[in-house]
Amino acid sequence: MQNLITAFKAALLASIFLLTIQSSRMPANYIDQTASDDEYVCSPCGQDCDNTEYHSPGTCPNCNMPLVKKSTVHITNIKPTEICSYIASHPGVVLLDVRSKEEYEGKANPDYGTLKGAINIPVQVLESKLSTIENLKNKEIIVYCSHSHRSPAATYILMQHGFTNVKNLAGGMSVMNDNDCKKSAPASKQVAEGSLTPAVERLLNFTENSIIKLAEKIPEDKFNFTPESLNISGANFKDVRTFAGQVKHLATDNYHIWTAITSDPLPPGVHEGDVNGPAEMTSKADIMKFLKDSFILGHKVTAGLTEKNAMEMISFRGGKLPRLDLTWYALTHDQEHYGQMVVYARLCGIAP
Repeated sequence: MQNLITAFKAALLASIFLLTIQSSRMPANYIDQTASDDEYVCSPCGQDCDNTEYHSPGTCPNCNMPLVKKSTVHITNIKPTEICSYIASHPGVVLLDVRSKEEYEGKANPDYGTLKGAINIPVQVLESKLSTIENLKNKEIIVYCSHSHRSPAATYILMQHGFTNVKNLAGGMSVMNDNDCKKSAPASKQVAEGSLTPAVERLLNFTENSIIKLAEKIPEDKFNFTPESLNISGANFKDVRTFAGQVKHLATDNYHIWTAITSDPLPPGVHEGDVNGPAEMTSKADIMKFLKDSFILGHKVTAGLTEKNAMEMISFRGGKLPRLDLTWYALTHDQEHYGQMVVYARLCGIAP
């Protein structure tokens, strides 16, 4: 029996030795063949998908934001319960409100208030306005919005452009109960976290990101592309809009629908009964600004959507629709044309 145990131990040791030798002979890149060089996450959007990891670049299937290397995302959050005391102990901190102008000025309904001394640059135009805050690159900046859906994206934009000390207000103004550092302190909040406003805002953010990202991918020389020019056998693209026409139409209807809710005036070049947008607007830069500004109005609409007013009847194109129905109509119309824009892009060899 003793000889059998001794032989078993010898065989076990020999096996371990052989495995060690075999491991030492494995190519240096063996592990790299079974694991990706880096993990990927979606560009911060403030939604649950921010925490989902991927093993290759691409597009987030939930929010349609591009995937970025996880190693580039280092967002520091400040709790809403701590923000006022933090501001008091850091008098040089810059407060950046990335909501719409109406939300910032307390004209939206509900009004969640604004932090004292904050500056306002809506997230939709932040990248184009970075030159105006170049002097703040080495300052400490706290970014905030209403529900922390827009501020993480703005925080990431700033960090990717060399701003060295940026923090995000977790939860946003909608969950902040401390009024000590607010410029305006509403008497009560009309919408709780998780009710209509944040739910519709999530869909608005998804729709807006999808459309703007796709439009930005189309080069200037393809902006007036139409499938009709390809003369595809068996296809019927006769008299369809150009890609630029699709974008202008989509934005124009955004203005028509959302101004019916907010009572804002239509922008210059947009008239009642017109669904094509300003004819004189031809450059990609002007059309993109027209598009982005239309979504700023959309955020004003969702900020004012409450459980109490959701079924309020709004006059629109000779009839009346509930406020919530009209809000959804704008978003479904946008998605319909986004689908057409994807076809145009793929015919140009561009993936969304």
